[in-house]
Amino acid sequence: DYLDDNMLVMVYVAGANSLRNEVLLDINSMEKGLFLAKENGMSKLKVVALVDKDTPVGSESWTGSMLYEIQPYNTDLSSTKIHSKVIETASNSLGDWRKSSTQEEDMGNINTLENFILWARENYSEYRKHALILWNHGGGVYSDYDPKKNICTDIESGATSESLDNTLYIGEISKLLDELYSPDESLEFLGMDACFMGMYEVAY
Repeated sequence: DYLDDNMLVMVYVAGANSLRNEVLLDINSMEKGLFLAKENGMSKLKVVALVDKDTPVGSESWTGSMLYEIQPYNTDLSSTKIHSKVIETASNSLGDWRKSSTQEEDMGNINTLENFILWARENYSEYRKHALILWNHGGGVYSDYDPKKNICTDIESGATSESLDNTLYIGEISKLLDELYSPDESLEFLGMDACFMGMYEVAY
């Protein structure tokens, strides 16, 4: 049966860049938020996150990417550890896309975002309502004059924010979401936890 009042929240944390040290705070904040919601009888969210970072941070010595089902936890926000459930391997209708717990993902590749969304939708199919949050630096809408207008740059893949590769552009994100969702099965919420993304052009 569908959980009509509940929502699946997919968080795409592209931290293989200068935001690497903020990754733990972000995940710990989700854990704390779910804990407080549960304590107050408002536990209606299932939160999953694909998290990428390129250096050890705190107690999390891994580099590469980790896939988590975020757990409610009374986390101290100065914690140096992630307390959530690690998803070791992952498959979707396109096939196996995670073969190990720390398999490196290029977060600036639209295929990575597609695999993550498909996996989450198919493995948590009882959730009718979906939300997607993209987490990284943001640069607004891409133009030929300023190739920094993007989101989710992954420098671990050898690119810089000036590169046309290893970063996501609004057009390709929009095209993907149009393919994956429809008026009958819509994306309830699209959030961009990044600078310069609260623009009319992005909304359009």
